[in-house]
Amino acid sequence: MTTASDPQGRPTVFDLLPPEIPRQGLFTVGRLDFYSEGLLLFTDDGELTHRLTHPSTHVPKIYHVLVRGQVNGRTLSTMAQGMRLAEGEVLAPVEATVLHRESPERALLSLRLIQGVNRQIRRMCRDLGLTVLRLTRVAQGPILLGDLPRGTFRPLAPEEVSALRAAAGLGPVPHASAPPACAAPARDDRRRQTPPHAT
Repeated sequence: MTTASDPQGRPTVFDLLPPEIPRQGLFTVGRLDFYSEGLLLFTDDGELTHRLTHPSTHVPKIYHVLVRGQVNGRTLSTMAQGMRLAEGEVLAPVEATVLHRESPERALLSLRLIQGVNRQIRRMCRDLGLTVLRLTRVAQGPILLGDLPRGTFRPLAPEEVSALRAAAGLGPVPHASAPPACAAPARDDRRRQTPPHAT
């Protein structure tokens, strides 16, 4: 679960972090729903979190989505033009490409989003007659998931932190001695500069 604590006692993404990582004041940058996985950033930098999650910033996120159903040119163009969900929300254009077709009824898509509408990909696919079989976030701004194993984390390199802050419209880290950010993939749902983390 992408939460600091769960009333039902289910494991959370914070349980994936080692004990030496302080939890006090630590944020997740956005969410992954319970049935999704991939890159999730953690940080105790409230301003960075706000910038990365605010709709006006438009820091892109890329997902690889395995779907069942007919994916054709019309499907991709509907996503690319922007669409209105059944509930009424109007979506910004989504860059959609087919990475691989496992069969006529199964395709792996790459979707690049600049919006943060709740469960956007699942609802978008639903309205297009597609069933999401697997959903993995593989990039957030300049930070890539790469080959980081599921359920692990790594610190971000200083140049990655700088690139992330630049993508969010921020300058260099205020304190030169601050430790680098941390990132990790995990399965789902203004402070001192200690490591942002991802699961």
